[in-house]
Amino acid sequence: MIVAGTALAAIIAVQFYLISGLYRLRTREFDNTYQKEIKKGMELLQVKYHTTGFDSAYAMIDYVSMNILKQYTINPGDSSRNSLDKQTLSFIFHILRRYDMVTPFLKAYFQVNGMDDDFREYIQIRSFTLLNPGGDIHIAGDTTAGTVTKYKKRSLYYVNSFRSEGNFYKLYFDYYIDFTHKARIIFRDMLGSMLLSLLSILITAIIFFITLHNMLKYKQLSMIKTDFINNMAHELKTPLTTIAVAASTLGEPAIRKDPGKTDSLVSLIRQQNQHLGKLIDHILDINLWEQEQIIPKKKYVRLKEFLTKILEAFRLENKDMAFKLEENLDLNEEQAYLDEFQFSIAIHNLLSNALKYGGNPPVIGFRASVRNQSLTIQITDNGHGISGKDKDHIFEKFFRGRNTQHRVKGLGLGLYYVKKILEMHHGTVTLENSSENGSSFIITVPL
Repeated sequence: MIVAGTALAAIIAVQFYLISGLYRLRTREFDNTYQKEIKKGMELLQVKYHTTGFDSAYAMIDYVSMNILKQYTINPGDSSRNSLDKQTLSFIFHILRRYDMVTPFLKAYFQVNGMDDDFREYIQIRSFTLLNPGGDIHIAGDTTAGTVTKYKKRSLYYVNSFRSEGNFYKLYFDYYIDFTHKARIIFRDMLGSMLLSLLSILITAIIFFITLHNMLKYKQLSMIKTDFINNMAHELKTPLTTIAVAASTLGEPAIRKDPGKTDSLVSLIRQQNQHLGKLIDHILDINLWEQEQIIPKKKYVRLKEFLTKILEAFRLENKDMAFKLEENLDLNEEQAYLDEFQFSIAIHNLLSNALKYGGNPPVIGFRASVRNQSLTIQITDNGHGISGKDKDHIFEKFFRGRNTQHRVKGLGLGLYYVKKILEMHHGTVTLENSSENGSSFIITVPL
């Protein structure tokens, strides 16, 4: 189990490493492809269309620079210079963005070439200078667009640096684009590889859990087998020992002279022999059930009369035991298509369990009714109930509850036979509830 779990973890780690490596590879391919296409697009813009993409912006900046220059000449050296510089750079920045023709051109260029065009533009003004006859006014270039370092953290793609000089200004700025959903684009292209990787992990995990389940099931079956062998050995040893002792006693001359003791020993041997035969029949029946060699002999049975006879026979069989059987047969003249012998065995096994595992004294509830063209029988007891761990296994072959193995004798076949018989009648048997107040088994059979 540890080796299998380690192998599964190793496979997941390897797949993660491969996907991570593929993602890095696709990222480099993405970067190289778009850097090349950006360069080609800018060359096409400048050579074919004879424009930088900011010609209209330059004309507007030259026009407004004359008015901006007046603001600086009116208040030279004023303490508000820093605020005026920021306002100026912000104004120039917004003009550049408003009259930007590079962004729509690159978007159209990418679309034509079947590439993703979901990007944003970033402009960083390096420097801006107002040309003044009395002395140029230089304004430093950090703007609200941020610094190049900040841009690089966003995986920006450098497009070009632009320089422009008009009648009243000099301008130098860099232009970048950033693909907003770059990771999503790459993952979309990797979808096929990722699905195959996940599928391989899923298949491996399923195989692992199936193996684990089978291993645990095999271990459980091995334990059940061991318990069955121990129980069977104990059950067979008891009548064999009794027969051996009785036979040995019969060999004594004094016993043979006493007819009463001889008859008693013979009766004991006969009784233990019958018990031994029943145990062997149980084992043989398992083989018949598993090979589906038991053929039901069904006929229409009057339910009320049939169930009444089973209950009377059960009372008679256990007349030497103190118990209470509460019956409620909500039946009239309904009939069901049943194998009388097999169905009687199923009812008898459930009644016997209720008696064996009941309280002190045992109280058995037996209720039968017909609803929706189905016979429903509920058999309850007032015992200690069945633990939660045992509920899922009580109908399995040879299974016996842990807290009943040493308290009550048995081979763990009673409920197994009940389930098989009900399946033969296309019915079901379920443990409706089980608590400290007892258990309740529900039988449902279509009429």
